[in-house]
Amino acid sequence: MNIRYAKQIYFRMPIIIRLLVTISILMALFGVLIHFIEPAQFPTIFDGIWWAFVTGATVGYGDYVPLSVIGKIVAILLILTGGAFIAFYISSLSTAAIQHEQDLEKGKLSFKGSGHIILIGWNERTRQLIEIILENKPGSRIVLIDHSLRHISFQVFPIHFIFGILT
Repeated sequence: MNIRYAKQIYFRMPIIIRLLVTISILMALFGVLIHFIEPAQFPTIFDGIWWAFVTGATVGYGDYVPLSVIGKIVAILLILTGGAFIAFYISSLSTAAIQHEQDLEKGKLSFKGSGHIILIGWNERTRQLIEIILENKPGSRIVLIDHSLRHISFQVFPIHFIFGILT
């Protein structure tokens, strides 16, 4: 497999998967590196990888610690890298959740389902109809298609809004 093909595969993965792959590779590299720098403290490569994951995700358990200056420098880099990736991971998840919510409110997401009620066009009668439907059949799934609304809050109307016109 050449580098170009690997990059194509990597950049087509969802960002969360890419992040986990990147973290796993970096932690494995740090683990191998610390094993070769301090083989007495990290007798196996797995011990080094274990230490790298634990140290990168937290501050370590203390079961393995580097003793040399070079080992401690590697640990400092690992702690900074781990903290940065954890912050990036959490912010990526938050951003994706917020973007999904905004796209849902703005009617940018398609509806994938069946057994739903479709309403076309928004006006006072549509609002009343939604209230009647939800009052009589609370579990009803309603899809509203309209081009005059710019957004609709799911908290106000528990429906799936699609911005557009039916042609």
